[in-house]
Amino acid sequence: MTTARLAVLGLVASTALVASCTTDNPAAPNALAQGSPVAASAPAQVDNFMLVDQDFEAHELYRLADARLIAIVSHATGDAEVKRLAPALTALRDRYAAQGVEVLLINSNLKDGREAIAAEGLELPVLMDVHQLVGEQLGVTRSAELLLVDPKTWTVTYRGAAADADAAVAAVLAGQAPRRPGPARGSPSPSPNAPARRSSRRSPTPRTSPRSSRPTAWPATPRAASAPLRCRTTTWSRASPR
Repeated sequence: MTTARLAVLGLVASTALVASCTTDNPAAPNALAQGSPVAASAPAQVDNFMLVDQDFEAHELYRLADARLIAIVSHATGDAEVKRLAPALTALRDRYAAQGVEVLLINSNLKDGREAIAAEGLELPVLMDVHQLVGEQLGVTRSAELLLVDPKTWTVTYRGAAADADAAVAAVLAGQAPRRPGPARGSPSPSPNAPARRSSRRSPTPRTSPRSSRPTAWPATPRAASAPLRCRTTTWSRASPR
């Protein structure tokens, strides 16, 4: 009886120890690594994320659930198309703010630091995707690309050129389908300084709850073979046999 009790305690201890291990790998996967462009198709549903902008203000996507529409535009420092469209995007935000439209820029380029982004003096928040995970999720491949997200379903309802943002937003707010989108005119988004090449294998489809169509959990990113593990050590006391 004592042997059986000790065996159960040992099994529980080993299970708890394995579950408490976390990856201690400082190098995050690069969504836009050189030679590994991000898939061009938009996801069926956008997962939540939180990023900091050039003014150190945090923005969480799902906290914008009360918005009517969220416009996300890919950004790159020094890009001529982004500079040309910046005043129009700011005016778009101001014009439709009362109707619940949010306009965000996102920068997923490794070479663009916060100082360089802030130096451009944009009035719109530029979310710094330093690990490029959000850019990968959204399928961003170049700058000046527009994605319209519906906060009711968290799905991408429109993808096209940021130059067509005004017409696309107006159509969606009017309950109409935007006209066929044109290609984004911004520069491609490579990562020449990426330390490693990301595998082109796509992640498996997230699990879905039987009562809802929303994903309940996204698969964990595969851990590098050389990544050390940091485990919480748990001390187990052996019960004295009776």
